[in-house]
Amino acid sequence: MHKWLSIIILLLAGLVPAGAQETGVSVEVATDQDQFIIGEDLAVRVRITNLSGQPLKLGSEPGWITFVIEGRERARVEKRGDPDLVGEFSLESGTIGTKRASLGPYFEFFESGRFQITALVKIPQWGKEISSKPKKIEINSGTTLREIEFGVPPKTNSPGQLPEMRKYILTQAANMKHLRLYARITDSAGGRTHTLVPIGPMVSFSLPEAQLDSESNLHIMSQTGARSFNYTVVTPEGGLLLRQTHDYTSRRPSLRVDREGRIIVHGGVRRPAVSDLPPVAAASTNAHPPVQTTNSIPTDGKADKP
Repeated sequence: MHKWLSIIILLLAGLVPAGAQETGVSVEVATDQDQFIIGEDLAVRVRITNLSGQPLKLGSEPGWITFVIEGRERARVEKRGDPDLVGEFSLESGTIGTKRASLGPYFEFFESGRFQITALVKIPQWGKEISSKPKKIEINSGTTLREIEFGVPPKTNSPGQLPEMRKYILTQAANMKHLRLYARITDSAGGRTHTLVPIGPMVSFSLPEAQLDSESNLHIMSQTGARSFNYTVVTPEGGLLLRQTHDYTSRRPSLRVDREGRIIVHGGVRRPAVSDLPPVAAASTNAHPPVQTTNSIPTDGKADKP
């Protein structure tokens, strides 16, 4: 019995990071998902557990938390810096503190693969740095469904200045066995990603529709369920101009161009939802059944009121 107890204690000790064994402080990196696509926001949580028997003063200086991301053969991903997490606080013994950070703007991912994230936390009062166990993630490029090239007008009115050419790339990727749709905005060659816009869930048996209006906004109609559709409008800078939910009735919702040159939703019926942009007033959502069958975006880029 004592022999087995000793073995269990040794095994458990092997699961504890060296820093925790020496100091009573451990660090853990967590993410809401383990799979990302290139350009997607890489949001992490750094959990600091203090079992040292004394309070810790943390966050007083820049760089008190730093991150390292490694790929194949421990090759480090190119790093532009670390997020600013300055803000002094006291972490009492027997408590856990959590800091959230977005790593996307600070690391450049050019290719797919498996990576691991390590967080390093400095403890100034001990002059010591505690390292987390590596958090494993997977980053892929997704599957390209459609590419649409468009021009962005010059920001100045200089004569003869050419527009900047870009691409919308509709991309699908599987996350936890569920398909999701993204709109990637890249340079004209499709190599450099300006921004990645999550559109939402999608089904595998229906490809999304996409049309470009006169302001270079991308209108997307994607199927999210057996009878439900997501209508989204994305601006050239990656902003969401409009988001609505439409249901299949006697006609499937689809994109059309009306006589005034506006892109409209033809068929189906709009269903007000909490995810709508612009938001639908709670009172009208509760009081009125969905009656709208056609929506439009004027060519000046301003959304009609629902």
